[in-house]
Amino acid sequence: MHKLFNSANRNSTLHIRFLIMACYLLMPLMVQAGSVIVSWDANTESDLAGYKIYYGKTSRDYNREVFVGNVTSHKISALQPTERYYFAVTAFDHSGNESGFSQEVSAEIPEGAVDDVDEANAVELGTLVYNYPNPFKVNEETTAIRYEMVAPGNVTIEVFDIDNNLVKTLVKNEFRSAGEHTEDVWDGTNSDRELVANGVYLCRIRTNEEQRFVKISVIR
Repeated sequence: MHKLFNSANRNSTLHIRFLIMACYLLMPLMVQAGSVIVSWDANTESDLAGYKIYYGKTSRDYNREVFVGNVTSHKISALQPTERYYFAVTAFDHSGNESGFSQEVSAEIPEGAVDDVDEANAVELGTLVYNYPNPFKVNEETTAIRYEMVAPGNVTIEVFDIDNNLVKTLVKNEFRSAGEHTEDVWDGTNSDRELVANGVYLCRIRTNEEQRFVKISVIR
C-alpha cells in the first residue's frame, strides 16, 4: 500500500502549495487490448519534476506504481482481461516531495483482450522492493538494491535523477533466478564514474512485464 513521503521542510510555503495543487483531475480512461491509457490535467507548479501512476485491483489500495516523467498521459500494459483496475496520479517536485493522490478512476479490461506482452514469458516482481542503506554516503559505502522475482527472468536496473535523466545503468537485461536478490549495488557514481551530487534519485527495476521505482537519498 502506498505511503506518502514526508517532507524535510514542512514550513516551506512552496511545498505546501505544491501538495494542495496536486493533479486533481484524471481524464476518462481509454481502454485498449490488455492496456489502459491514463491521462490527467497538468500540475502548474514551476518546480514540477514529474508524475507517478499508482494502480491495482482494489480501490485506494495500489500495489503497483510507475514513474512516467513530466508528461500528462501514459499507457499501462499487461493488464488481465475481465479484471477491474483502479488508477490515481501523484506529482513530484525537484526536491523529491510527493503530492497526495489525484481523484481515482477505474476501468474493466474486456474479456479476451491481449496486448503486445508475451504472457507466457511475463515476469512479475514481488512486493519486496527497496534499497539499503538509505540514505547512503557516496565514496564511503554502496547501497544494495533489494528486490524479489516471482519467477526467473531478465531484469534491468537503472538510476535516474529527479528530472528523469538516466544517471547509470546497473544491470541491463540480465537473468535472475526466482526469489530475493541483493547482489546489485550502486556506488553513487554516474555512467562516467563521477560521484553524483547530494539529492534524491530514483532506481527503476524493470522486467518484461512491469517496473518498480525505489527512492534513493544520496549524501556526501
